[in-house]
Amino acid sequence: MSSPKVALITGAGGDLGRAFTSVFARAGYSIAGIDIEEHALKRFSSSAEAAGAEHLPISCDLRDWGQIEQAVHAAAKHFGRIDVIINNATARTSPTMKPLDECSAAEFDTIISVGPRAALGVSRAALPWLKAVRGKIINIGSGAGLNGANGLGPYGMSKAALHAFTHSAALEWGPHGITVNGILPLALTETMASVMEKDGKVQLHLPPIGRMGEVERDIGALALFLASPEADYISGQNISADGGMTRR
Repeated sequence: MSSPKVALITGAGGDLGRAFTSVFARAGYSIAGIDIEEHALKRFSSSAEAAGAEHLPISCDLRDWGQIEQAVHAAAKHFGRIDVIINNATARTSPTMKPLDECSAAEFDTIISVGPRAALGVSRAALPWLKAVRGKIINIGSGAGLNGANGLGPYGMSKAALHAFTHSAALEWGPHGITVNGILPLALTETMASVMEKDGKVQLHLPPIGRMGEVERDIGALALFLASPEADYISGQNISADGGMTRR
């Protein structure tokens, strides 16, 4: 009997990270969750335990490729395989919300390091295991990386770089049977709701479909599909899961 498939998720303690954990766990995956904060790893473990999944919380500073390699190897050693990488981490610092002319070099470096730079580092470190199983890489991008967004310039730039990584990695690693795709989500996360609650000026413009996305139903389910054999012929795509907002 073969061992369960393994998904490695970065930013595992955040809203989307926990949604991916729950969805993949219910589908029978074991989960390795990477985060830098202890309380975030506890949230990840709670989500995995609630879904009945074998899981491994891993503390890692994604700005450090040495730590990334140690984290990926720890996951592979613990489970014996890695089938899916979900590059979900985003810098949690407020500079992601800063206008371009107010973002310092140090803040921008953090946004890039935790975003596209870390995605490359994690994917490279996991490559031997992904090659062995014809694995999947799923990068979590953003519509801000397609169209820009007022006040989200540094964040949008990092996501645009992540989208480009999806394209290039699909070309280079496709001959090994590895698919690489991106999801550009728009969902009402706990973080978004808290920001809206604190700032009465924030206005929620619904997508054309008439509702906001749900993290598990709409975003997690798409990630699970992209990780499935049914998506073996889909690669190099950045897919907007935003209820049609991109067209607006």
